[in-house]
Amino acid sequence: MKKAFTVLLLLLFPLLHYGQSATGKKYDEEQICQQFEAATSYLSETKKFKENKIRVDTLIRDGWGYGYFANAYVAKKLNVAVKDVYNQDSNEIGKVYASFDGKAYLSGSNMNANCFSNTRKPNTLISKLDSDTILLRITTSRLGKEGAAGSMYLFFFDEKNNVESVHETPWIE
Repeated sequence: MKKAFTVLLLLLFPLLHYGQSATGKKYDEEQICQQFEAATSYLSETKKFKENKIRVDTLIRDGWGYGYFANAYVAKKLNVAVKDVYNQDSNEIGKVYASFDGKAYLSGSNMNANCFSNTRKPNTLISKLDSDTILLRITTSRLGKEGAAGSMYLFFFDEKNNVESVHETPWIE
């Protein structure tokens, strides 16, 4: 009887950790809020998107979506121009690329920050790989339906969390 109970416990142990992310990073809430506010004000100033239309998903992804901006991200990390990325050492390129390659859509950690005022029916996903970048994926049409579309923005920040550069790409499901 004791042996059967031990086997049962061993089989049920993985279920205790089901859905818990062992690799989820804890991010600095203040930094994310400063960068998010700088990014949304940039989008508002450039007339690309209205700040009041952004509704945020509170799951901060661990680098998901950076592959869409692979050349720009690698170039920034290696401090070279985008056109010169592939003239660099392939080992260095590989290290940077490996940091975001194959990240799962739901990998990350939840953050209920005060700067995310509207989280009902979210249309914006946030992904964060390091302290000086943030990626916003904003759905602009057909939210939650087949054929949804929008834009992705990769923001680079300086030491004071001011927008240094922005890269944009459209997407459609």
